[in-house]
Amino acid sequence: MSDIIISSLLENAVWSHSKIMCYEICPYRFYLRYIWETETKGRFYATYGLFIHKLLQQYYTGKIEKDELAFAFLKGFKKNVIGTCPNQSTFGVYLNDGINYFNEFKPFEYQTLAVEKQVNFKIGGNRFVGVIDYLGEDENGLIIVDHKSN
Repeated sequence: MSDIIISSLLENAVWSHSKIMCYEICPYRFYLRYIWETETKGRFYATYGLFIHKLLQQYYTGKIEKDELAFAFLKGFKKNVIGTCPNQSTFGVYLNDGINYFNEFKPFEYQTLAVEKQVNFKIGGNRFVGVIDYLGEDENGLIIVDHKSN
C-alpha cells in the first residue's frame, strides 16, 4: 500500500481511545488492524470488560434487575468472555471478581440520562469517537462515569 493511500486513510480516520492506544503499544499491530483491516480474535481481558459493560447497560436500561446481575454474569461468562486466558488462576480470579462485583453492586443514585452513549467530536480538524459508559445527573449537574472492570 502506498504512502499516499496510507496518509489519506489516516487523515480521514475517526480516532478513538482504542486506536490511539493500539498505535502507542504497537504501531505494527495498528497497521494490521486499522490500515489492512485484518481480523483479530477476541481477547480475554477485552471481552471480559465488554461483558461487564453489557450487563451494566442492561441494568441501567431496565432490562435486568439488580438481583439478577450475578446470575446473568455467571450464566453468560463462557459465551461472552472469549480468547485465551493467561492461566487457570487468572481465569478463576476474574470469574470470582465478577460474581463478587455484582453480588455487592451498588447502583448510582443519579437520574440516568444515557448508558453507553456514543459521542462524536472534532479536535483540530481530526474526527474522534468515544463512548460515555454512564451519564447521570444530580442537583449539582452532570456525572460522567467510565466503568473499569479490573
